[in-house]
Amino acid sequence: MTTVVATPPPASSAGSAPPTTSITGVANGSNHSTKVDLQVAYQALTTGLATFYQPTDTFLLPTGTVTRDALIAQFQGFINVAETTKSSQQSWHEAVQAERAAELVVRPVRQAVRSVVTGRFGANAKQLAQFGFVPLKPAVRKVAVKAQAVVKMKATRLARSTKGKVQKKTVKGTEPAVGSDVTSLPAQPSTGTAPATQAAQTPVVKASS
Repeated sequence: MTTVVATPPPASSAGSAPPTTSITGVANGSNHSTKVDLQVAYQALTTGLATFYQPTDTFLLPTGTVTRDALIAQFQGFINVAETTKSSQQSWHEAVQAERAAELVVRPVRQAVRSVVTGRFGANAKQLAQFGFVPLKPAVRKVAVKAQAVVKMKATRLARSTKGKVQKKTVKGTEPAVGSDVTSLPAQPSTGTAPATQAAQTPVVKASS
């Protein structure tokens, strides 16, 4: 339990408060950080202690007896450290921006130097590594791999019946013969009765002379 051993005098007769630190915004200025809120809370606490308590007033805390000014000094110390952190962070952001701007200036110069060095030694030359450039790896295909690819391509064309332009020209269509039945009629179902016989021809009798 915290006990305050003092009788607060009126606010007008309270002792003067130690100097306080001005609280700034966060480093990037784009949002209201919880760090600022925490600083404001501690700043309000120090203001309240300085307004309603005398410098000689003591607070009996679990850590021991502490005077008003000692408490204010501890809280103000945190506020000061937080301000230093934000200042350092702001400096870091500015340094990063300066670094990026400088890299944008030297990047095209480096590319130009690489073109000159590549023109002298070649894109695949190992000397490029001594300039900090990565040489290009030559594409090497063995003769056996090339031959296998050709065989596979021919087999694929044969399986798909793929023809080239010359082969397609040799393919010609044929016209059906005149009078040929190009349409197959469907089979008629059997009715079970024999077809009608052809009528017998009447014999022709020649008269004798």
